[in-house]
Amino acid sequence: MNPTNYLIKSLIPAIFILSLVNCPGSSSNDTSKQSIILAAIALQMNKTTTGSASITTLSVTGFNKPEAIGVSPSDSSLIIADTKNNQIKKITSETTVTTILDTNGVAGSPLISPEGLCVDSSGNIFINNTDANHIIRIPSGGTAANYAGLYNTSGMTNGTVSTSTAMFNGPEGIFCAANSILYIADVGNNQIRRIQSNTVSIISGSTAGTSGFTNGNGTAALFNGPKGIASDSSGNIYVADNVNNAIRKISSTGDVTTLAGSTAGTSGTTDGSGTAAKFNKPYALTIDDSGNLYTTDSGNNTIRKITSAGVVTTVVGSTVAGSADGTGTAATLNDPRGIAYDSTKKVIYVTTAGDSKIRKIINF
Repeated sequence: MNPTNYLIKSLIPAIFILSLVNCPGSSSNDTSKQSIILAAIALQMNKTTTGSASITTLSVTGFNKPEAIGVSPSDSSLIIADTKNNQIKKITSETTVTTILDTNGVAGSPLISPEGLCVDSSGNIFINNTDANHIIRIPSGGTAANYAGLYNTSGMTNGTVSTSTAMFNGPEGIFCAANSILYIADVGNNQIRRIQSNTVSIISGSTAGTSGFTNGNGTAALFNGPKGIASDSSGNIYVADNVNNAIRKISSTGDVTTLAGSTAGTSGTTDGSGTAAKFNKPYALTIDDSGNLYTTDSGNNTIRKITSAGVVTTVVGSTVAGSADGTGTAATLNDPRGIAYDSTKKVIYVTTAGDSKIRKIINF
C-alpha cells in the first residue's frame, strides 16, 4: 500500500471520533477525551505498516552479472557467485568486498559461469560451477576442493560424492538443508538431485532428462528448466520451475504438486492464490523463519512472496526494469537473480544481473 494512502486511511476513524467529541452539545469536560483521542492518532500515525517493503542498494562495485547469493551464519557476511567474472566474492558489513575464489577455481578445475551456491549452518560453502557441471566445496576456514561431479563433462549418473562417479548437467540452484543434505536443481537434466551421506540420487524428475509439466510422485513428475530450490523444516522441497513459470512443491514423500503459478505454464504478473497466480521466469528461492518463500521473478523484475498456502503477493518492483530504490512497486529491479534471507538481521538480499548490483529488502 502507498504510505500516503495508508496514513489517510488510518486517520479516518480517529478524525471521525474526534469530530463527534467536538460536535455541538458536547460539554467542556470532553477535553480529556480529546487528549486521549489525539494520543491515539499519534500512535496510529507511528504504527508500523504492512505491505511496505522497501529496497536499497549496497555501496559495492566490481561485479559482473552476479547470480547466487548466500549468508554466512557466523557474521552475516554475504557470499556471491560473481558469474561473468568467474569468481566467488565475500561482502563483509555490507561494504567490503574480497575475492575468496578466483577464476582458477581449484587445481585443474577453473570456474566457468558459477551460478549457484549455498552456505550451511557450519559456514561451509558449496558452489555449483554450472558450465563445468560440477560442485566445489569451501570448508569453513579451509581450502576449496572439488566435491561432486565430473569437471567439464555433463551427465546424469548417480553415485558417491566424487569427481569421477556422479555427474550433473548444468546444475544451478543448490540448497544447504539440515543434517548435511544438499538439494540441487540440475537444470540440463530437468531433475532435482540430492546429496546425502556422500551419495547423489535423483529425487524427482524424469530419469531420461525429459522436460515437461507433470505432477506426480518422484521420477513420474516432470520439470522444465528448474533453477531455484529451497527446503523447509518439515522436509518439503520447493522449486522455481523457470520455463514452466511455476513454483513446485515436493513433499517429504516425493509427491510433486504445483504450489503457485499457471498449470498451463502461462507467464504473467498476477498476484493471487495457487494456480491463479502467474510468474515470468522465476529464478531463485529463499525461505524465511515462518516458512514463506520469496522468489526473484526475473522476467517481471519483481520479488514475489509465496506463503505455505500458496498465496502470492508482489513484495517490491514493477515490470519496468530499473535500479531505483524505494518502497513496493515504486522501486525497480533489473533482472533479479539470486536471493537470500538473513535470519539474524531479518532482511533479504538480492542480486540483479541486469545492472550488477546487490540490493537489500526490509519490512517485507
